[in-house]
Amino acid sequence: KCSLRSCGIEIRGRSSNLTLNYRTTEEIYNFAMRLQDHIRYKDMNDERMERDKAVCIFHGPVPEVREYSSLEEEIQAVVADIRRLIQADVSTQEICVMLRQNKMVQQVSEQMMREGIEIYRPGEKDDIRVKGVRMMTMHRGKGLEYTYVYLPCLCEGILPEHWKLKQAETEQQIQDIMESEANLLSVAITRSRRQVWLSYHKAPSPLIERYLKRSGQNDWRQGMATRMKRRFL
Repeated sequence: KCSLRSCGIEIRGRSSNLTLNYRTTEEIYNFAMRLQDHIRYKDMNDERMERDKAVCIFHGPVPEVREYSSLEEEIQAVVADIRRLIQADVSTQEICVMLRQNKMVQQVSEQMMREGIEIYRPGEKDDIRVKGVRMMTMHRGKGLEYTYVYLPCLCEGILPEHWKLKQAETEQQIQDIMESEANLLSVAITRSRRQVWLSYHKAPSPLIERYLKRSGQNDWRQGMATRMKRRFL
């Protein structure tokens, strides 16, 4: 973490927040921002940043959160969805599947290819001339955008990763990890221009529990610190 002030660059009074969202729909934007409701950010001058709600000029379907009993069932559902999109004349270049871990990208790619889905894993750049459903990690997806985005395997122990929480020594470190993962998921959600689906199998990540009707949580941190402290500290 670094501020421009610490580098000797003064920007006070010379910066402003962008408040017009011309890329994602209002439904996707609002869904993603709920992950960051309780995070306090600082600007590039190391001062608290007031976050004005952006004005979105597009509308679309509300993101969906789906539950499955196993990874196999979850990926079969994603495959069925993608087949329907392709049958509706959606090009594979418009569809992206993002996962938290590289090993899961490999595992899910192999499973989808066995189901006959053409896969493309971009390198440094995404060559839109190459056909195939885009497969990548959430980190790789930063700066990219697609019409339809799938975010499977948002499971407890994966988002955030179990080993990260296990290495945490204080509640503050746990909170920092959760906020970092919330930001990452928010970025992944907003890679979609039109529609996004989130899913998990077995136990959900605490970051998406608040979206589940059975959860009743208003804040993803509600009860999380105590639970993680009991498990990892």
